[in-house]
Amino acid sequence: MLNKNVSIFEIELRSSIKSNEFYESFIALPDNSIVAEKQNNQKVNIDSINLQDAETQSADRSIDGDLSNKEKAILTLIGQSESLVMPEPEIRNVLKIKSGSSIHKIKSRLQNFGYINIHKIQRKKGYFSAWELTAAGSEIAGLNVPAIHSKGGSLHRFLVYQVRNYLNATGWQTEIEAALNNGKQVDILARNDSKVFCYEIGLPPLDKELGNCRKIFASSLSPNEVIHLVLNGRDKSKLNNALKQHELFDNFREKITVDLAGNFVTWD
Repeated sequence: MLNKNVSIFEIELRSSIKSNEFYESFIALPDNSIVAEKQNNQKVNIDSINLQDAETQSADRSIDGDLSNKEKAILTLIGQSESLVMPEPEIRNVLKIKSGSSIHKIKSRLQNFGYINIHKIQRKKGYFSAWELTAAGSEIAGLNVPAIHSKGGSLHRFLVYQVRNYLNATGWQTEIEAALNNGKQVDILARNDSKVFCYEIGLPPLDKELGNCRKIFASSLSPNEVIHLVLNGRDKSKLNNALKQHELFDNFREKITVDLAGNFVTWD
């Protein structure tokens, strides 16, 4: 018998994932401890879901009048991520969605309803979509997830965390929103035994990246390299050209690099 205390979307979510704890607790910046606590309270109690009953549920069965079980499971999954943004390949892997047409249909429906925003990000020579949960998506899924208060919004925060995780995994010590002695901050400060790198996430409009670069070299930090990370090759070319044309950077040009943020994004 189906446990009446367990919702259909929870059953499907349990049957789709590989382990009971598919995400660790929300990792917040220092000024968002309250957000982290609220986020942890939203975790689905997966242990209470009956797997045998889950096998009998239909992924397309409608709930709340609009959403299918699979769609609500996706919103819940994104809502439990550390930045309310997830790469589409990771969503497909966790929920075992193999059909390209199925994920495309779900993406179109959730975007049309205003429950997610889609960000197209270049990774090496290809692209992937990052799905961002909106306030409406959080509400319809019954998550009550607080909005993320970040200077660049959820996408900026997602990329900051992805870059930090990548650097930590490769042996760098990192600090997010590291303070400079001129009162400014750098998105990610990375150190190892011999080098200091500064990473700035460059989202459109790109004009502000000139100021971000200037503030670092105007401080006493003297990094070995300043890396600006952008969304695609077009933005990479635009920012490279802008930096080359600006005479303020003539003395630091060999220390400035523009790269793709997507190259630092990973998923299982």
